[in-house]
Amino acid sequence: MSQRSNVQTPVLASWLLKLFTPPDQAEPISGDLSEEFATMASTLGSGRARRWYWQQCIKSSAHLLAREFHESPPIIAATALGGYILLWCTAHLVGVAIERLSAPSPPAFGADGLGREWPTIRPVARKLSTTPSGRI
Repeated sequence: MSQRSNVQTPVLASWLLKLFTPPDQAEPISGDLSEEFATMASTLGSGRARRWYWQQCIKSSAHLLAREFHESPPIIAATALGGYILLWCTAHLVGVAIERLSAPSPPAFGADGLGREWPTIRPVARKLSTTPSGRI
Protein backbone atom coordinates (compact mmCIF):
# COMPACT_ATOMS: atom_id res chain seq x y z
CA MET A 1 0.00 0.00 0.00
CA SER A 2 2.96 2.33 0.08
CA GLN A 3 2.85 2.87 -3.69
CA ARG A 4 1.24 6.00 -5.14
CA SER A 5 -2.50 5.55 -5.78
CA ASN A 6 -4.30 6.83 -8.89
CA VAL A 7 -7.63 7.30 -7.08
CA GLN A 8 -9.46 10.47 -8.10
CA THR A 9 -11.02 12.86 -5.60
CA PRO A 10 -14.83 12.64 -5.38
CA VAL A 11 -16.21 14.87 -8.13
CA LEU A 12 -19.34 16.02 -6.30
CA ALA A 13 -17.36 16.93 -3.18
CA SER A 14 -14.88 18.91 -5.28
CA TRP A 15 -17.75 20.74 -6.98
CA LEU A 16 -19.30 21.57 -3.60
CA LEU A 17 -16.00 23.00 -2.42
CA LYS A 18 -15.53 25.08 -5.58
CA LEU A 19 -19.08 26.37 -5.27
CA PHE A 20 -18.33 28.13 -1.97
CA THR A 21 -14.64 28.96 -2.48
CA PRO A 22 -13.69 32.47 -3.66
CA PRO A 23 -11.99 32.35 -7.08
CA ASP A 24 -8.63 33.58 -5.78
CA GLN A 25 -8.50 30.82 -3.15
CA ALA A 26 -10.00 27.93 -5.15
CA GLU A 27 -6.77 26.54 -6.58
CA PRO A 28 -4.70 26.54 -3.35
CA ILE A 29 -7.48 25.00 -1.25
CA SER A 30 -8.40 22.27 -3.73
CA GLY A 31 -4.72 21.58 -4.44
CA ASP A 32 -3.88 21.10 -0.76
CA LEU A 33 -6.87 18.80 -0.24
CA SER A 34 -6.02 16.80 -3.39
CA GLU A 35 -2.41 16.26 -2.26
CA GLU A 36 -3.53 15.14 1.18
CA PHE A 37 -6.16 12.89 -0.42
CA ALA A 38 -3.54 11.20 -2.62
CA THR A 39 -1.29 10.60 0.38
CA MET A 40 -4.16 9.17 2.44
CA ALA A 41 -5.37 6.99 -0.43
CA SER A 42 -1.94 5.41 -0.82
CA THR A 43 -1.45 4.78 2.91
CA LEU A 44 -4.95 4.19 4.33
CA GLY A 45 -6.93 3.10 1.27
CA SER A 46 -9.34 4.83 -1.06
CA GLY A 47 -12.45 4.37 1.11
CA ARG A 48 -11.03 6.18 4.15
CA ALA A 49 -9.45 8.82 1.90
CA ARG A 50 -12.80 9.52 0.18
CA ARG A 51 -14.59 9.74 3.51
CA TRP A 52 -11.93 12.16 4.80
CA TYR A 53 -12.12 14.24 1.62
CA TRP A 54 -15.91 14.54 1.89
CA GLN A 55 -15.63 15.61 5.53
CA GLN A 56 -13.02 18.23 4.67
CA CYS A 57 -15.05 19.59 1.74
CA ILE A 58 -18.22 19.88 3.85
CA LYS A 59 -16.37 21.53 6.75
CA SER A 60 -14.54 23.92 4.43
CA SER A 61 -17.73 24.81 2.54
CA ALA A 62 -19.59 25.49 5.79
CA HIS A 63 -16.72 27.66 7.05
CA LEU A 64 -16.51 29.60 3.77
CA LEU A 65 -20.28 30.10 3.68
CA ALA A 66 -20.30 31.36 7.28
CA ARG A 67 -17.46 33.76 6.48
CA GLU A 68 -19.30 35.10 3.44
CA PHE A 69 -22.46 35.52 5.51
CA HIS A 70 -20.49 37.45 8.12
CA GLU A 71 -18.99 39.73 5.45
CA SER A 72 -22.17 40.39 3.46
CA PRO A 73 -25.31 39.07 5.19
CA PRO A 74 -27.93 40.74 2.94
CA ILE A 75 -26.58 39.13 -0.22
CA ILE A 76 -26.30 35.67 1.34
CA ALA A 77 -29.72 35.94 2.98
CA ALA A 78 -31.32 37.10 -0.29
CA THR A 79 -29.64 34.26 -2.18
CA ALA A 80 -30.82 31.68 0.36
CA LEU A 81 -34.35 33.10 0.32
CA GLY A 82 -34.38 33.15 -3.48
CA GLY A 83 -33.21 29.55 -3.58
CA TYR A 84 -35.92 28.51 -1.13
CA ILE A 85 -38.62 30.29 -3.15
CA LEU A 86 -37.35 28.71 -6.36
CA LEU A 87 -37.37 25.28 -4.73
CA TRP A 88 -40.92 25.80 -3.41
CA CYS A 89 -42.21 27.02 -6.78
CA THR A 90 -40.60 24.10 -8.58
CA ALA A 91 -42.11 21.60 -6.13
CA HIS A 92 -45.52 23.28 -6.46
CA LEU A 93 -45.41 23.22 -10.27
CA VAL A 94 -44.34 19.58 -10.31
CA GLY A 95 -47.22 18.77 -7.95
CA VAL A 96 -49.71 20.57 -10.18
CA ALA A 97 -48.34 18.82 -13.26
CA ILE A 98 -48.62 15.41 -11.60
CA GLU A 99 -52.14 16.20 -10.44
CA ARG A 100 -53.24 17.23 -13.93
CA LEU A 101 -51.56 14.28 -15.59
CA SER A 102 -53.19 11.83 -13.21
CA ALA A 103 -56.69 13.36 -13.54
CA PRO A 104 -59.06 11.71 -16.02
CA SER A 105 -59.10 13.60 -19.28
CA PRO A 106 -62.30 14.92 -20.86
CA PRO A 107 -63.45 13.43 -24.16
CA ALA A 108 -61.43 14.61 -27.12
CA PHE A 109 -64.37 15.71 -29.26
CA GLY A 110 -67.75 17.15 -28.46
CA ALA A 111 -71.06 16.71 -30.21
CA ASP A 112 -69.98 18.63 -33.29
CA GLY A 113 -66.66 16.77 -33.70
CA LEU A 114 -64.63 19.94 -33.22
CA GLY A 115 -64.07 19.67 -29.51
CA ARG A 116 -66.98 21.75 -28.33
CA GLU A 117 -70.48 20.97 -27.22
CA TRP A 118 -73.59 22.30 -28.83
CA PRO A 119 -75.27 24.89 -26.69
CA THR A 120 -78.41 23.83 -24.92
CA ILE A 121 -81.43 25.55 -26.41
CA ARG A 122 -84.14 26.40 -23.96
CA PRO A 123 -87.47 27.67 -25.04
CA VAL A 124 -87.97 31.27 -24.06
CA ALA A 125 -91.41 32.15 -22.78
CA ARG A 126 -92.61 35.25 -24.51
CA LYS A 127 -94.68 37.63 -22.59
CA LEU A 128 -97.51 38.92 -24.67
CA SER A 129 -98.64 42.39 -23.96
CA THR A 130 -102.33 42.73 -23.96
CA THR A 131 -104.36 45.80 -24.48
CA PRO A 132 -107.55 46.51 -22.63
CA SER A 133 -109.48 45.37 -25.60
CA GLY A 134 -107.71 42.07 -25.60
CA ARG A 135 -106.04 42.63 -28.93
CA ILE A 136 -102.40 42.81 -29.56
